[in-house]
Amino acid sequence: MTILFFLALFTAKFLVIDSKEMLKEDKFNFDIEIINSAMKVYFKENGKNVDAIEELVPKYLSAIPNCPYEGVYMLKERNGELIVVCE
Repeated sequence: MTILFFLALFTAKFLVIDSKEMLKEDKFNFDIEIINSAMKVYFKENGKNVDAIEELVPKYLSAIPNCPYEGVYMLKERNGELIVVCE
């Protein structure tokens, strides 16, 4: 019985950690969607891509979201395409 109790505690600890990581990942993915949407509107209105995320504030974003991981959101070019990263 004692072994089952400790096994349950051990498993519960990892479930909490996994839940926190899942929440971070969900927020990150949501932020990326919001920033990408703002970038698309910016492009439609200006005929060019933004050079930095800061250009989207305040007209396209009320504020730059806080990255749930260490770092800040910024744009990087990969394979000729702008992507949002948290570094």
